[in-house]
Amino acid sequence: MDGGGLPLVTTAALQTAPAPAASSATATYKIWHWNMAGHHSHLGSTTNGIIQAIAGSISYRKPDLVSINESAATSTAP
Repeated sequence: MDGGGLPLVTTAALQTAPAPAASSATATYKIWHWNMAGHHSHLGSTTNGIIQAIAGSISYRKPDLVSINESAATSTAP
């Protein structure tokens, strides 16, 4: 036990065969990410030009991967 009532678990992995040779190929990706602080900056609105700004930026930069963080309001329910 870990002192908090949870059992401690230990695992071990043993290699039984030779490891495959590492690949020498390298991949490069263009990533577009925006941590936009949704509710604080634009109150979760989608009618204030934010969608057009996102689409324009993505279209201009042509990334391979896209991510957006905090794009909506959070719940304030009691």
